[in-house]
Amino acid sequence: MWLIVAFDVPMTTAASRKHYTRFRKRLLQDGFWQLQWSLYWKPFPMLRQAEAYLAALHPHVPPGGRVHGIFITDRQMGMLRYLYGPCESRRVTGDADYHYDPHRQYDLL
Repeated sequence: MWLIVAFDVPMTTAASRKHYTRFRKRLLQDGFWQLQWSLYWKPFPMLRQAEAYLAALHPHVPPGGRVHGIFITDRQMGMLRYLYGPCESRRVTGDADYHYDPHRQYDLL
């Protein structure tokens, strides 16, 4: 079972940017991988654990923010396809450790 967290947080002030950064760092510290700017995912052994995590995350949603939890089975995740546009080179960023690698075996909790 996978939990995908998609969120939209306004970043119009310095305070709102801090809220965004704090929320994003919480996801990373809790073992989520970044798929896109506001799209993070993590495997859970069972649906009820993913649901419990999402419920526990609710008090940490930044003011004015919207967070969506999407639950995906392992079989559905196996159907994920990556499409990349052409580029001359791929630069490895500091967040590389947080990106999901479909060829790596991950330990679940």
